[in-house]
Amino acid sequence: INLGNMTTNSLTVNSTAGNILFTGNTTSNTVTANANAGGITQVGALNIASTSTFRSGNAFSTVLENPSNSFGGAVTLTQGLNNIIVSGSNFSLAAATCLSAANGTTTIRTVDTVNNQITILGGNASGTTGLTANSAGNIVVSGGTFRNMTLTAANNITQTAGFGSNATVTRQSGGNVVRSNAS
Repeated sequence: INLGNMTTNSLTVNSTAGNILFTGNTTSNTVTANANAGGITQVGALNIASTSTFRSGNAFSTVLENPSNSFGGAVTLTQGLNNIIVSGSNFSLAAATCLSAANGTTTIRTVDTVNNQITILGGNASGTTGLTANSAGNIVVSGGTFRNMTLTAANNITQTAGFGSNATVTRQSGGNVVRSNAS
């Protein structure tokens, strides 16, 4: 399914047998994109005021790499082999995130200003998916379970709730690393 330029209050896109491609700029309050047997990609920027959900098949990926993307609410990722999200705004990974692709990876990167923060509200990767977060600003970890976690922040990394890792956790910060709720 190819989607051109659009402005909507709420957008739901379902593809049962192929990919979803955001070819144009999309502005919406909420977005739900479900590609059961395909991937989700983009050319145009996504400007989402509130929550969004992206589900790609386990053998495919959600790849949203436009640096002009803006996510106003928590983003839920479901499945996907190697998910990549780039945001020109703050980014929150929703606690409802459930990644089950064996040996998959999810990479989140904020760009532009040093104020763009990544917040990991949680997520369950069934112990087989790694998470890489690279923030132009801060990173806040508030839960989740991932195989490996690699956190790189230009500023601070703060942990506000327990999280789990089945392998390696790596933190690199241009500021402080604060583990106020270690687990």
